[in-house]
Amino acid sequence: ISRSEMRPLFFIACAIFLTRACSPPSSRTMSDEEILKSGDRLYSRYICNTCHSLEGEEVYGPPLDGLYMSRVEVIRNGETITVTADRAYLKKAILDPQFEEVAGYESKDMPDVHITEKEVDLLVEYLVRMGQTE
Repeated sequence: ISRSEMRPLFFIACAIFLTRACSPPSSRTMSDEEILKSGDRLYSRYICNTCHSLEGEEVYGPPLDGLYMSRVEVIRNGETITVTADRAYLKKAILDPQFEEVAGYESKDMPDVHITEKEVDLLVEYLVRMGQTE
């Protein structure tokens, strides 16, 4: 390969390296303390606290403390069903809040937030850890 042909490859390699080096760490590599601190920042940044409490209080939307792995009644496609609030449920609820509604909160729409996949994963881990620290 000639020098001129290598140049674009070099820039692509640099871009990949910088993207990975500068992106926030995965929640899998973070300590519980780091997850709690970072998750708390995301919870505030995306103003989740405006509608959701972490202390069991009903604000506008359902409280989020103790939610992980609990049974939740939701309305999906006009039908009331009970689901388990596992990681997949929490992630789906954040990324696609119009997919289903928590029973009793049908008239309260959660806004679509423009959040990255890594931020969602971290926020989910934060909610999991919050449920474990009680």
